[in-house]
Amino acid sequence: MKALVPIMITSRSARDQLSAAAISSNQPPRCAFTGELDICNCDSFRAQLSDSLPIGGALVVDLHAVTFFSLSSLQVLLEVQRLAEVRQCDLLVVGSRCVDRVLDVAEVAAEFTLLHYIPN
Repeated sequence: MKALVPIMITSRSARDQLSAAAISSNQPPRCAFTGELDICNCDSFRAQLSDSLPIGGALVVDLHAVTFFSLSSLQVLLEVQRLAEVRQCDLLVVGSRCVDRVLDVAEVAAEFTLLHYIPN
């Protein structure tokens, strides 16, 4: 198991972090995000997800610790979902309450494979 490597991103809160890690060699890679995802850090959000997408296989997008999820962040997630389809990669999303709410209100939850747990 590899340790999480935190990468600070510009945001409204100094505590917001972006981290990514491979869970293990036989599990899909995981990108984990905490804090607020909004217009201030959408570029970092997009870059981290795009750079982590494998060709084939799957990527777990762990948003369970996200406390604010903006429509601009949703747009990024939809863009990355389209890129994942091109790369024949399954994008597996673990959402927090606020993420799930935005997906439901925008009526796009069906666009994603939503998980209610983080795979080991």
